[in-house]
Amino acid sequence: MKIITSLALALLLSQNVAAQQASDELIPAPENEEPTVFYLNDKLILGGTEAFTRNFREEKIFFLDDNQVLVREFLDYGAYLKGTLDKTAGTITIENGQPALQVQSGFGSPVVTYYFAELDPNTGQPKTGAFTLNYEDKGNGNFSVSAEDLQYALYNNDNGQLAIYKQGRVPQFTSKKDIDSKAFTVKYECDDKIYGSGRLTNDLTAVFHNGTLYLHNFDPILEGTWVSAQIRYNADGMSLFIPSCQYLASYTNTEHFILYAGSSNDGSSIDTTSYDGLSLPTTLSEDGQTYKCVSKASDAIGAGDYFSDGRGLQEEFGTIYQNLSISLPASVITTGITSVTTKTTNGDNAYYDLQGRKYSKPTHGVFIHNGRKVVIR
Repeated sequence: MKIITSLALALLLSQNVAAQQASDELIPAPENEEPTVFYLNDKLILGGTEAFTRNFREEKIFFLDDNQVLVREFLDYGAYLKGTLDKTAGTITIENGQPALQVQSGFGSPVVTYYFAELDPNTGQPKTGAFTLNYEDKGNGNFSVSAEDLQYALYNNDNGQLAIYKQGRVPQFTSKKDIDSKAFTVKYECDDKIYGSGRLTNDLTAVFHNGTLYLHNFDPILEGTWVSAQIRYNADGMSLFIPSCQYLASYTNTEHFILYAGSSNDGSSIDTTSYDGLSLPTTLSEDGQTYKCVSKASDAIGAGDYFSDGRGLQEEFGTIYQNLSISLPASVITTGITSVTTKTTNGDNAYYDLQGRKYSKPTHGVFIHNGRKVVIR
């Protein structure tokens, strides 16, 4: 099993250096300027076709004088990309092919420069010219940025051989101030099966955003990461579902930690066969104030060791947790649900309350009907 240390997690950062001998100059963050901070969600592709969800990665944009903009490249979060703001058109235009990252794979090895560009969805190759982000000034210093159809990559062109390093798609920018204003606290407990910490109890920061629940520091070893979860509902009641294939962190340039769920007999590894995530059946406390979500004893979730050089997911896991318990405030669940995933039989037009009871003609309260939250007064 792989033991993660702060030094090991810093290996990748130490490799991404702007060495003096490199010919392409990277653009750093400007001094004495305050950025507008967003959270970025996207799909990350690592050396294959499988897309991994990334949640709430901090992205900074500097709006400077003369409509100049610096956008931090949003794949490896290296250097900044120059752009031009057109407030009338509502766009930020960024030239493709700007140097964004420099990587040295080992001591004495050459520094490789990677460039950021939009990808052609038909050919999968970097485009020339420029790409645009949508921009809207909402007043009072609040801005929105979007580019949900964009596909993008970091690539290098070593000795005329073009190679894609990482690629992403469907970026969603959300104001950090907006997310922080929605934050609340949940109680989280789990059994640490690798590091010998026993039963862990933590208070997590949580956010409901667009009907999805996000949990900060869900993996207590890989601090600073966010994990997304969904409310699922059927005739058996409500459950909290945490999908697999969520990106957590990178160990080296080719080795990454991806969240996977599965079954585990002894807690030493996770069998991901037939699992697309972890389901935590949910019960409401007697006082009606808290939903408690508890995983099955045989289920487990953790940071899978995934290689982007073709080896894919390994049997070894960086972290493994079992017997998860997440306590959610009932008031937050009621207001936070905008849509849910339901599994019903064909033609089932029934209403279900948040305790799983079925109604044909409800009179008042909060119900789930055809996958949507309905409030009947």
